[in-house]
Amino acid sequence: MPSRSQKLKIKKGDTVRVITGSGKGSTGTVLEVDTARLKVKVEGHAMRTHYNRETGITQKEGFVDYSNVTLASGTSKKSTKPKSTEKKASTTKKKKAKKTATKKTATTKKKATKKKSTKKKATKKKSTKKKSAKKKASKKKSSKKKS
Repeated sequence: MPSRSQKLKIKKGDTVRVITGSGKGSTGTVLEVDTARLKVKVEGHAMRTHYNRETGITQKEGFVDYSNVTLASGTSKKSTKPKSTEKKASTTKKKKAKKTATKKTATTKKKATKKKSTKKKATKKKSTKKKSAKKKASKKKSSKKKS
């Protein structure tokens, strides 16, 4: 939780639409905003029952988390915040470029490791051939000495 109050885009009197919770999709006007706790009180949503000896049982609106509410335009059910496709297109191009760059570097790394491993295998084969030839020669010498 933030230690100090923040400036919020939703203000008292704005028409908002509830995104999540039991009243999902419902709209109402903002009655109160608590910037310190990031809570909003929406008309007709999150009703709480309160008992008082003098007045009896009454229902009041409760606070809803700020993140569960979005600004709503008059009669439409969609939020008023416009979606910018230009930004998304540019970001997707950047992401694709990054992916291809990482793929290229990954493939070059793989090729380099393959070359190294094949060189190692080739040197191992040569060294084992030399060793086996030496063993055979020593066996022949030892067999000649015995006879």
